[in-house]
Amino acid sequence: QPCPWRPVGRDAELIRLVALGWSDRAIGRELILSSHTVSHHVGRLCRMLGLEAGEPGSAARRVQLAAWAGAHRMTDPSARSG
Repeated sequence: QPCPWRPVGRDAELIRLVALGWSDRAIGRELILSSHTVSHHVGRLCRMLGLEAGEPGSAARRVQLAAWAGAHRMTDPSARSG
């Protein structure tokens, strides 16, 4: 299904890193955020993309976000936006 919103900038990078299997802590170090903030952003992005499975911070949300990223070709470093 078409995406009503295309993540760009930091949101796109966060999704890409989740899809590559990075932990909240590692993403936080890379993007200069706390791991709690990363977890919050993952939940926010899932809601914005209509991915509702799992509790906040759950593996199910990360898996869905990673699958979405793969389907929308966001895992390739050349796909970075910003």
